[in-house]
Amino acid sequence: MTNEFDTLNPNQRQAVFTKNKKVLVMSGAGAGKTKVLTNRICYLLEQGYSENEIVAFTFTNKAAREMKWRLEKMLGRETTAFIGTFHSFCYNSISIPENFYQLGFDRRPEIISDYDKGKMIKDILEKYNGMYSNIPFVQDISKIKNGVEIDDITESDRLILNAVYHEYQETLLRSSMIDFDDMIPLFIKLIEIDSTYKQICQYKHVLVDECQDTNGIQYELIKKVSQDYQNIFMVGDEDQLIYSFRSSDIAILKDFELHANEIIILNENYRCNKKILGLANNLISYNPGRLEKNLISNIEPVMDVRYKEFISQTDEAEAVAKDILRLHNHEEAYEDIAILYRNNSQMFAVEKALAKEKIPYTIYGGKPFFEYADIRAIIYTYRLLYNPKNEIAFEAIYNRPNNHIEVYELHEFMKDYHNQKEQDIITFASGYGLNPKFQKLGFNLLKLQDLLKNLTTEDFFMELLNHLKYNKYLADSQNQKPEYQRLMTLKDMISDLKPEEVEEFFNSLMLEENKDKKLNGVSLLTIHKSKGLEFNTVFVIGCNEGILPGFSKRDKDLEEDRRVFYVAITRAKQRLYLYCSVVHYINGQIFKMKPSQFLLEAGIKESTTMEFFGNYWYNR
Repeated sequence: MTNEFDTLNPNQRQAVFTKNKKVLVMSGAGAGKTKVLTNRICYLLEQGYSENEIVAFTFTNKAAREMKWRLEKMLGRETTAFIGTFHSFCYNSISIPENFYQLGFDRRPEIISDYDKGKMIKDILEKYNGMYSNIPFVQDISKIKNGVEIDDITESDRLILNAVYHEYQETLLRSSMIDFDDMIPLFIKLIEIDSTYKQICQYKHVLVDECQDTNGIQYELIKKVSQDYQNIFMVGDEDQLIYSFRSSDIAILKDFELHANEIIILNENYRCNKKILGLANNLISYNPGRLEKNLISNIEPVMDVRYKEFISQTDEAEAVAKDILRLHNHEEAYEDIAILYRNNSQMFAVEKALAKEKIPYTIYGGKPFFEYADIRAIIYTYRLLYNPKNEIAFEAIYNRPNNHIEVYELHEFMKDYHNQKEQDIITFASGYGLNPKFQKLGFNLLKLQDLLKNLTTEDFFMELLNHLKYNKYLADSQNQKPEYQRLMTLKDMISDLKPEEVEEFFNSLMLEENKDKKLNGVSLLTIHKSKGLEFNTVFVIGCNEGILPGFSKRDKDLEEDRRVFYVAITRAKQRLYLYCSVVHYINGQIFKMKPSQFLLEAGIKESTTMEFFGNYWYNR
């Protein structure tokens, strides 16, 4: 085993070698938290703990992969210690047959995507004559499962929410499906009803990455699996809590802070140069009630932080493009440059400007692969064939234009299906004399079931494309259409799998975020998606009141927006450009916005008055 103990700074060594049980490590941006976590696991192994006595929770698959890769490099072998997301940990447990039977499922539950969750809830709401958008219902159902209080709701709306919630959950259970928010509550329910399995899930050491992003149900999970030994090692940064809209709650971090036996601060930054870090320290100092940790850096800057003001978003975007061209001509690789923005709508002017200058770019965190209609149809057909009771899969596939089935016909069919109890949905459809369209669908599905038993995965995949009428995309082997490329990508993904392994692969695809891929060109991404990333050069656009910070007047929103801006600044290693423009179009309205107050707090500007722009139509 090799380790990096000799390369640790004093504070990092204190964290890695601590003997205390409940430890909070407050790690500033770029202060080496992953290094501390991996070395901590190495140290525990050297102390004689086995890998199955240690669990490390991360918030993203990307972070888990990086931590596992680093640890295995140190160990010189693969590790059996669990390093992964809360959801992966829980899904592994509830996928075990004796466990999912106890939870009321008659087969291993499959994972529904956020897209399909929204669509299901939208379909349930149709009975209310279009009175409601599905968006607040999706958000509130997530809050219910994460144990978050729902504020600002009338009693009548609460009754409708409860009705929609129960119908949604009943449909999931009938189809042996779950959504992401089900995983942790189901695991907690499992260990509450099965004392033997609860003992299996007691870990001598529990480590948590990015603990500031923890919500109530995740905190409960941490306490449940550490109950017998009480060794909890939490690493995070309250200055980077930017996910309260996903139920992250800073009160949880403060609660652990009160009960911690030791608090260690990592304040040496290995990413940003001195000037960038100075601005970040100035800015975040305006947030009250935080643990003081003034970050330090030994990295000398190659240039000053640049701030520029423009009249329009078009002018701003064109200036970004010209600055990138200039940097590239001085040998800065496009891949080392990122453009960060608060909202996706800010991206369009930038895309146009980059395209005009022929600058290559990649939009980071685009649409997930499994949410494209053609890929969804394939995945859900497989799911239906493996689980003929999966009515969600049936509706997802056959509520498609080329099946010529009207919505009312589908609803009538599903009502008749629910009134009978004996047959699965495929068999029921094949004998459904009230509508020949469903009979035809049922017969075709029965044929596919037979083919699935007798063909290789690759041969069946091609038969399925023909059934779904996707063979038109395969007519030209030189076809460069996106549909063709996606289908061939999926074919390559599953060709080496046995037929019975395909369903499990699709579940892993749902659990997995967008796989990291080498980005070509300049990266375009929201500030929220940039968390955990770093770039040599960063442009932050839209540094305006009304964007950063937003329109909200509440103090807690202002504090979170300040943290968002802090995260944006600290993605930059050497070059940081902060831009703002005055005239903005938001939801079809024109706003004339002043520069952000955060620029003053960071020390970029001495005043937000720009005399030649006159009065603003929106002032905070």
